[in-house]
Amino acid sequence: MGVTTEKTPKKEGVKVKLDTKNPFNKGVSYEAFLKNVTKTVTLDDLLKKADLTTDQIKWVKLEIEQFKKNKK
Repeated sequence: MGVTTEKTPKKEGVKVKLDTKNPFNKGVSYEAFLKNVTKTVTLDDLLKKADLTTDQIKWVKLEIEQFKKNKK
């Protein structure tokens, strides 16, 4: 169960659900991805379920850390 965001492509005019549980999915922002973090689902849980490499996980964690600092 994750947060999904609806986007409307300009050409088709059809709403498409965007899976925000993987930060590498096209169109997923860090803000949308982080909405999946809850009291019971941690950032590490999400990254493990996203089937990412160790290097991808390290990179995303650094990026999210910067995102949070810049958001303040």
